[in-house]
Amino acid sequence: MKGGDIAICRAVISVSYRDRYQALYDRQVGRGDSKRKADEIIRDSVTEQQEAAVQSLLDTRKQPWVSGVRNSPHSFSSSHVASASGGAARSSSSASLQGQRSVSTMFQSDIRRSNDAMVEMAIADFFHCENIPDAVVESSRFKRLISVCRLLGDKFVPLNANKIGGALLDLNFKMTYEFRRLFGSGKM
Repeated sequence: MKGGDIAICRAVISVSYRDRYQALYDRQVGRGDSKRKADEIIRDSVTEQQEAAVQSLLDTRKQPWVSGVRNSPHSFSSSHVASASGGAARSSSSASLQGQRSVSTMFQSDIRRSNDAMVEMAIADFFHCENIPDAVVESSRFKRLISVCRLLGDKFVPLNANKIGGALLDLNFKMTYEFRRLFGSGKM
């Protein structure tokens, strides 16, 4: 058996013991695989539910355009531009460039709106499923959390329970204790 920090045994191990050890090892490895598979299934399920909720949320916020076509004063067809400018190519290219900017801005706005709805739904789902009081979203700490999360890089790894309940809890307690000792016991 490779891995598991097991050194090679020089003694003769009977086949029945070897088979038993192999079965124990295989069972342990299988538990880890099944846990990862279950976590993946749950993550996919949550993602699917939240994406459906986001789509529903976006549908309730009616878009000013349908099927990607927007009726705006800046989106002209080439025939409108040509007739308005008397067929001048210069006016046409200027309006075309302005129309391209308008379309680009429209799609950026659409992506931002979609991302905003996705974050809203993820926060709401987290609060509801973890039974966190709704009023927490109005706290200054939660608002700071959202603000600081904007700084995250791609390599950020979410905290685990041991770190939150261990070293970070101790640090938070120590800092709060020192702060209150120095500045009084006012609410932080």
